[in-house]
Amino acid sequence: SKQHGDMMQHGLWQRLIRARRVVGAHGGPPCETYSSARWIELPDQRGPRPLRDSEMPWGRDYLMLHELQQCVVGSTLMMVTLKLLLLVYLHGGSASMEHPKGNPESEEKWCIWMSSLIHWILQGPDWRTLTFMQGPLGQCAPKPTTMLLARLIGFDAKIFGQYDMRWKPSFFLGGRDEQGWRTARAKVYPWRLSWAIA
Repeated sequence: SKQHGDMMQHGLWQRLIRARRVVGAHGGPPCETYSSARWIELPDQRGPRPLRDSEMPWGRDYLMLHELQQCVVGSTLMMVTLKLLLLVYLHGGSASMEHPKGNPESEEKWCIWMSSLIHWILQGPDWRTLTFMQGPLGQCAPKPTTMLLARLIGFDAKIFGQYDMRWKPSFFLGGRDEQGWRTARAKVYPWRLSWAIA
């Protein structure tokens, strides 16, 4: 909705949340500037370079203007999402946020799960994370995913109850082919993940 779906114009949503008319909220901020796929070295191809790292998580030095704009949009939408989810939580609702798992063990490859803000949120009661693969839920590739959850006690059972136990990976999201960047095919949630969130 151009009227109600613009995350930058969220006054209506704040009013509804504060009036306790929102029982739950889910967010999936854009991951293009955080994606691990940017770190994959592609033989004979020039891929999009990493825009964030552990030293500069909000944008590396020497970015081109369009890359800087991507980082600003990605960071802003992440903060707005977290703001609204925290507001829902503070007014008694449940919340969830999906983002790629990233590589939290890496010294260099920064992901949102390494941020001090997420670590601070996880100190609160009823907040936790859950990591799973989207592949067995119907995604075209494994796509390791982590979700931030608040007051969603049965969510694990919903996710893993939807798993197709016969699923085997057959597609790799790194690089590009004749249709463009492979990561584009996995932007939309598989229906089983949408069902579990709903």
